[in-house]
Amino acid sequence: MTGWQPDRACDSCGRRYAYEDRAWQCRCGGTLSIHEAGQHDSIALGEGGTPMLRLPQMSGDVWAKLEFLSPTSSFKDRGAATMVARLRRIGVREVADDSAGNAGVSIAAYCAAAGIGCRIFVARSANLERLAAIRCYGAEVTVVDAGREAAAQAALESGAYFAGHAWDPFFVEGLTGVAAEIAAQSGDDPAARVIFPLGQGTLLLGLVKGFGALVASGRLECAPDLVAVQTDACAPLHEAMLRGLDRLPAMTRPTQATADGIAVASPVRWRSLIALLRRGTARVVAAQDRAVPACVRALGRCGLAVEPTASVVLDALRQLEPAPGRTVLILTASALKTQGALQAIVGRAGANSCASGGARDLV
Repeated sequence: MTGWQPDRACDSCGRRYAYEDRAWQCRCGGTLSIHEAGQHDSIALGEGGTPMLRLPQMSGDVWAKLEFLSPTSSFKDRGAATMVARLRRIGVREVADDSAGNAGVSIAAYCAAAGIGCRIFVARSANLERLAAIRCYGAEVTVVDAGREAAAQAALESGAYFAGHAWDPFFVEGLTGVAAEIAAQSGDDPAARVIFPLGQGTLLLGLVKGFGALVASGRLECAPDLVAVQTDACAPLHEAMLRGLDRLPAMTRPTQATADGIAVASPVRWRSLIALLRRGTARVVAAQDRAVPACVRALGRCGLAVEPTASVVLDALRQLEPAPGRTVLILTASALKTQGALQAIVGRAGANSCASGGARDLV
């Protein structure tokens, strides 16, 4: 244990909450953040230290950060490790969440390692492969007949501590390590550009904080160009930037999106995300959802099997102007928990191409 016990502050009203306070959101409804730097605790299952390798099949100096090689096959293990460590430390015995995606799997795994009970509430449409993984870790899964909103409400009313990963600032803290590793693995040739998927935005926030700390300490001269990727199926932050909005546009989560892991119509921390995008700390692009199958197959021909959502970085790379220096693609999750979607993609006629040329031109 490191002993680091930072206060949290509301992003809207500034009210402060002590480390041991079990509030998961501010009384005003705002999100809580940690603004000081420190060394966080974690529950270790082998997260972190993922490889970074060059992709010679790609045009230019392109590298992949293989976050899908994490213990439960997604980058969210880093966040779950720090979030659950803090919950154990303050005496939480049981948690509830409404994520049936990679976050739910990660939380279930790290709660199991920490000896904390875990209850996951999901809509009936939830991915069965991920539900099997959640149950594998001993978590209790409750299927709610209505949609995701009803599942969230059931989690809130369960009586267990609500461990919503997008709400918990300690989850974001765990993701700062991705920046430190990219810097260390790049050595004397620091990354000029980092491209990654954007759903709830926790990875974006973690990278901004992580690279910011490296610059402040003098370990990096400047942060790389951070490029967050949504898709045209659901791109609220991209739309807000295009239209010059200081709020999210009204948007409904699509029922059918190939990159469903980032089809988030209203990210919990949208105010913080819009603020940093407006400052130019990062930028957001919209990949084509219809290009995802081609991107999955293109990465497969590089020897990398990722879930559809993770592959959107490839279509974003195609859209961007060529730039000098190293580009790092963060491949966030494995195809292991999306076998049904993968089967549909690899068996789909014409999946080697998309209308705009697509990712096949990169390999």
